[in-house]
Amino acid sequence: MPAPLQFKKGKNYKPKGDETSTPPIGLMYVASYLNSKGYNCQILDIGLKSLSLSETIRYIKKVNPRVVGISILTPSTITAVPLAKEIKKKLPRILVGCGGTHVCVDPTFIKRYPFFDFGVKGEGEFIMLEIMKKLDTGKKISGMYDGGYIRDLDSLPFPDYSLINFREYGYPLDPVGKRWSPIAMTTSRGCPFSCSFCSKPESRRFVRYRSAKNIVDEIEKNYPIARGEYSFMDDTMTLNQPNMLEVCRLILKRNLKISWCAMTRADCLTPRLAKQMKKAGCRELFLGVESGDERIRNEVIGKRVSDQKIFASIKICRQAGIRSSIFLMLGFPSEGKAEMEKTGNYLITSGADLMGIHLTCPLPGSPLYEQAIREKIIPKDTVDRYIAGKFGPDYSSWPKYVPKGLHLSDLENVRAGALRKCYLRFGFISQLLSYYLRFPERIKYDKHLYASAFAILSSGKSKVQFS
Repeated sequence: MPAPLQFKKGKNYKPKGDETSTPPIGLMYVASYLNSKGYNCQILDIGLKSLSLSETIRYIKKVNPRVVGISILTPSTITAVPLAKEIKKKLPRILVGCGGTHVCVDPTFIKRYPFFDFGVKGEGEFIMLEIMKKLDTGKKISGMYDGGYIRDLDSLPFPDYSLINFREYGYPLDPVGKRWSPIAMTTSRGCPFSCSFCSKPESRRFVRYRSAKNIVDEIEKNYPIARGEYSFMDDTMTLNQPNMLEVCRLILKRNLKISWCAMTRADCLTPRLAKQMKKAGCRELFLGVESGDERIRNEVIGKRVSDQKIFASIKICRQAGIRSSIFLMLGFPSEGKAEMEKTGNYLITSGADLMGIHLTCPLPGSPLYEQAIREKIIPKDTVDRYIAGKFGPDYSSWPKYVPKGLHLSDLENVRAGALRKCYLRFGFISQLLSYYLRFPERIKYDKHLYASAFAILSSGKSKVQFS
C-alpha cells in the first residue's frame, strides 16, 4: 500500500493534496510480478479511498495478510510511521515492510522507527520475491534488503490494472465515478542527470529502457480500458530517441488511435522526433525548466540547458502541434528577487502554453537538502521533526528553501503574481482556444482547471497543491 499524505480525520474531512490522479504504478509492478510467481498480492490505496488510520487497520485485519508492504515517499513518512506502529500494536503477527524513495535515501530510517520489520532499497520486484521465498521456508526477515536495479525491464510483467479500480483515479476535486485519468506507463527507469533539488536513490542513476515492442504491447493490452488516454511517467521519455521513434512507428503501424503526454528535457527533442510523436498521438510535453534565470538553472541547479535551447524546443512543440507545459521552481541558493521575477515571467518569455510553479522543498537524498542543513535553513533532524508533527500536520508544513535575504512570503507573492499575470492575458486565452480546436475532447478532461481557477488566481496555488 502507498502511505498517504494524510489520513481522514473527522466527518467533514476534505482531502488536501493530489493522491488520486495517478495509480501507484511502482507497487503495481511489484504486485504483478509476485502474483506471476504464484503469490496473492492486493493493493490498498489509502489516500485514494480517504481512509482514516482506524479504517485502514480494520481493512488489514479483514484481509489478514502475512506481509504488509508500505511504499513511502518523504511527504508520506508522517503517515507511514504511525501506520506501521498501529499495525504492530493491533496485529503483531503481521510482518511490516517498507520501500520507496524515502527508504532508499534514508539508510537509518527503520532503525529509528523499529515498527518496520524490514526495508527494501532499490527496485523491489526481484528482492521481494527473494524475501517471500525466505518467509515461506520459515527464515527470519529483518533489516534492510538491497534490490539494486533490474537490467532487463522487458522481463517484468505489465502492471495489472485489475489490482486497482482504475475508474476511481482522476482529478481529486471531481467526484468518484466522474473522474478521468489516463493509463500510467513507464518506458524506462533511471535518470542520468544530477539536478540539485532531486531526491534520487542510487538505483535511479542507471538508465535502462524497455524495447519499443514491449512498450507498444502494453499500450495495446490496456487499450480497452484506456479510453485512448495514456500518461508516460519517465523522467525524460525522449532520452533514447531511436527507441522513441520506433515506439511511434509501431503505434502507427498497429493503427492505435491514442492520445498521450510525457515529460522530457529541452535538449532531448528534435523537430523530426516531435513530428513523429505528434503523428503517434502525443498532445502535450512537460519540460523541466526549473528557473527562468540561466545562472540559477545551470550553475546552481545543474540543469545545463540554455534559454536558447528551451525556446527552440517550445517552438518545435508548437510547430508539431504539441502543447508545451513547463515546470518552474522558486527558492534556490543565491537566488534574489530579480532571478525570481525572471522565473515568474518565463511563461511569457518562452512562449510556452502552460506552467506549473512550485516552491522548492529540500528533500533527503538531494544535494540541496545537505546544503540547506549546512546553511542552517533546516535542522539536521528535519525528517524526524516532520514525522513528529513539529512543523505542522501534513506536507504543506515541510520547510521550503528560502534564500538568504528573503522571506517565504516573497516567494509566495512572486508565484501568485506570476499565475495572475500569465493566465489572465489575452495571449494565453487565445492559445488555449486554439488547443481546444485541435483537441476538443480535452475540454472535458481539463474542466478541473476551471473549477480551480479562482483558487489559483486568488491564492497563487490550487486547492490540492502542497508547495
